[in-house]
Amino acid sequence: MPQDSEVTHLMQQIELECQATKQELEGLAVVASHNSINARMERIWNYRLELAREVGEQEATKIMCTLDLTRTLIRRTQTTPVPT
Repeated sequence: MPQDSEVTHLMQQIELECQATKQELEGLAVVASHNSINARMERIWNYRLELAREVGEQEATKIMCTLDLTRTLIRRTQTTPVPT
C-alpha cells in the first residue's frame, strides 16, 4: 500500500520538524531566530498539505492536532501574556 507508507513518512517528517522546533523554543540554549522557526513551520505546513492530499483535509487536521508541537504551542499561547 504505497499510500500508507507515504502517510507514515509524512507523519514522521512532521514529527521530526515539530521536535526540532520545540527544542529551539524550549531548549537549554534558546538561540533560534524568528527566520529559523518560521522556516520550520513552513515545512510543517507543506508536509501537512501533502498529508491532506493523501488522507483528506479532515483526517490531516486530526493528525496535526495530535502532534506534540501543537499542544506545546497551545500551552505557550495560554500561558504567555500578549503584549499590549
